[in-house]
Amino acid sequence: MKKIIGLTILVSVLLLSACGSEKEAKSESKKIVAHEVENNKVVNEKEWKDVTELEEGKIYDMETNVKDYIEEANRIFHEAPDQDSKLIQAGYDEAYYYYLEAMALDRGLDVVQVEGVSLEKDFDNLQKLVGIIEEGHHKRTEHIDPEKYGANKREAVKDWEEPSKRMNQAIEYTKQLLNDIDVAINKDGEGETFGLAYQTDGQKTEELEEFIESGE
Repeated sequence: MKKIIGLTILVSVLLLSACGSEKEAKSESKKIVAHEVENNKVVNEKEWKDVTELEEGKIYDMETNVKDYIEEANRIFHEAPDQDSKLIQAGYDEAYYYYLEAMALDRGLDVVQVEGVSLEKDFDNLQKLVGIIEEGHHKRTEHIDPEKYGANKREAVKDWEEPSKRMNQAIEYTKQLLNDIDVAINKDGEGETFGLAYQTDGQKTEELEEFIESGE
């Protein structure tokens, strides 16, 4: 009888010990999960900040904060030259005007810098579009022999190729993307957009990037 009682007590102790271990394991598991949730920060892809760093003592001929720079770039890129402007009167066309502005935009984007998941993607796409415009202009003029015109370089303009469809499309996309970024960061998202910016949850970001990567 004593043996039976002793065995019963032993089994009870083992069961209690097992239950205690299981509870401790569950408790430890909950602690681990809670720790993971606490450290798993949700990233807001629309949050951004201006991280531009200017060279001390250098004079810049442009706006040097992101908001003002984008506002100015958007305005300039939407200004086509008048037919009586010096540029047009000298024989240059609108595509050349946008090429000049693209070079300025390229330099500006090397200065102003942003940090933020969505806006960084938009700035990256903007810089790639600028590169397409610059490349498009070079293709217009790559067949020109500068020695042929001597000191009168302007005469070469009449022998330039017409701007390619890709160059023209890149110009339009640049206008639209600048507009969308401007709306996003300067107008609290209020205004007409073309769907090209991640910062405005644009529906045509994939279309834009397919164009950029197509090389056509």
